[in-house]
Amino acid sequence: MHPRLFLSIAAFVLAALVPVAGHAQTKASAGSVEAFIQKWDTDNDGTLTLDEVKKAADARFDALDQDHDGTLDQKEVRRVLSAKDLTKADPDKDKTLDKSEYQAIAAQRFQAADPDKDGTLDKKELSRPAGKALLRLLQ
Repeated sequence: MHPRLFLSIAAFVLAALVPVAGHAQTKASAGSVEAFIQKWDTDNDGTLTLDEVKKAADARFDALDQDHDGTLDQKEVRRVLSAKDLTKADPDKDKTLDKSEYQAIAAQRFQAADPDKDGTLDKKELSRPAGKALLRLLQ
């Protein structure tokens, strides 16, 4: 096969697959929101309350606390919070977050993700930027 013909075919196939990959990512992200709601929605109403989110935050905190010292340092939260966000969320300025400080971040992000202020987050609200910021903290 001629190199030019091969490159043309390869480029065509790649161009055809890019939209499919983007659609799959969108589906996976929507599916992950649904799976998250199903996991933490203890009253099975299809939404998350602040109490349900706090339970998810507690579980995430425990998973992130690799040294089991009851606090999270920058190394443990680097994939969840920026250094700036850690500093902002650390009222006692000890460069770590305890579980109550982590829950406070979750509560702030919950409020930001709840534009209608009904005290619950549905799939649509969790799929918006503020909801995604909350999910990054919890997943």
